[in-house]
Amino acid sequence: MKSCSLITKKILCLALAVLMLFSLASCGKDNVNEAYATAAEAADALVANSGISASLTSRDKDYTSIIFNSDIPDNFAFLSSDDGTADMAGVFVCEDDQSARNLDFAVNTYIGDMKEDSAKYKPEEAEKLEGAVIECSENLVVLCVSEDEDKAKAAVADVISGIDKEGKADSGENNPGITAEDTTVTPPSVTATGELKDLGGIVRIGDACYECWYYNAEIAQRYASAVKKVSAAMPSNVKVYNMLIPLSSSITLPDNYADRVQNGDQSGSIKKINDLIGTETTHINIYDTLMAHRNEYIYFRTDHHWTGLGAYYAYGQFMKAKGKTAAPIGNYQTVEFDGFLGEFYTKSKSAELKNNPDKVIAYYPVNNNSITMTVTESSGKVFEWPIVNNVNSYDASLKYSTFAGADNPYTEIKNTAVTDGSTCIIIKESFGNALVPFIADNYSTVYVIDYRYYSGNIRELVPASGNVDVLFANNLSMMQNSYLAGKLELLANSCK
Repeated sequence: MKSCSLITKKILCLALAVLMLFSLASCGKDNVNEAYATAAEAADALVANSGISASLTSRDKDYTSIIFNSDIPDNFAFLSSDDGTADMAGVFVCEDDQSARNLDFAVNTYIGDMKEDSAKYKPEEAEKLEGAVIECSENLVVLCVSEDEDKAKAAVADVISGIDKEGKADSGENNPGITAEDTTVTPPSVTATGELKDLGGIVRIGDACYECWYYNAEIAQRYASAVKKVSAAMPSNVKVYNMLIPLSSSITLPDNYADRVQNGDQSGSIKKINDLIGTETTHINIYDTLMAHRNEYIYFRTDHHWTGLGAYYAYGQFMKAKGKTAAPIGNYQTVEFDGFLGEFYTKSKSAELKNNPDKVIAYYPVNNNSITMTVTESSGKVFEWPIVNNVNSYDASLKYSTFAGADNPYTEIKNTAVTDGSTCIIIKESFGNALVPFIADNYSTVYVIDYRYYSGNIRELVPASGNVDVLFANNLSMMQNSYLAGKLELLANSCK
């Protein structure tokens, strides 16, 4: 009996030791505070945990850069199948956020093209590619195509939480390194040198133009009455917001020329108009925010519009009014279009402007791959269009039309990444176009109404249930135009 007891004890001790080993293994990297030291180590874990059953081959940098048509960082690992299946896994630790966004765009393009080709010849692989998981987080891009989408998502999330991103650098290009919430107590100063020339309604200072503005009490009252009428007609599930957009002549006009340009008090005028509208509408103060960033590229020099970056800062204040936070500017993939010569150049034909054209920088929605946009033209033609369009081949005066398909009566945007049934109705003129790609990230459905061309009843766009926001986003220049005020009044009158 004694020897049997010893054997039993030994067996129990061995069992306990095995259990301890399993327990330690189950703790994983999180409990011991480890990170994947290299992209190769993370990619091995990605393949092991994502449900990939195909045999994969590790690819070198030359191969990877060719298929993605993109620069590839030194710290990367990419594995793909040699047997014709779509299975693949990749981990790319880029030098900075911008490089990661560029690579993310290239990877998404490659997967999209591969999916289109597979749909013709290998439909089973096209279905697998529909579930491709591509995540861009800070300076990290992770890719996984597996027959088990849920496992792939979990494995990608594990890599993102565990990869060592040390060595990340920020180039700062197209990225001010601040969020839309940032403001400063004292706005930065802006100065310039150059000839001041009056061009009739606009002034030119060196290679930049500014629109002269004045307050028109009658049109301000008509605008306010129209907004109030729309607010009063909306059901209880609708919240109405008003965003009045100042002009560059109030924000980026150089301080050392301000007393030489006849220009109304745009900040005070915005407050007057908001007071006329009243407190039933939520007013979004973007004037102070834009002033805090007035030394940045937030308005064009050759055109009256703001830039995509200016619209981003305004979008941040809209999110703040809703109790939310805008995504950091570094989360957005960008595209640039050189050679923009806008309305100021068209009117002035100034050689100073022509010799130094603007650059249009557009920001894709963070959820761009989940967004579809359908445009209805004034002719009644309906078609799908990219929310940020490639305008490289467009005339120099038309580059701003990259945003939201330019000016159309009615545009409908669907975002499958947002599943709460929320709706936003944007009532705007052309300034609002640059806001649309940002706002599209936050709603299941966005309706974009250009009141200058729309003849429908916006009340009919409001669903019976779900949260609905109506956003008036209009620049102060419309407050000088009786025709535009009348068009907005017609829209408000139809809202019954």
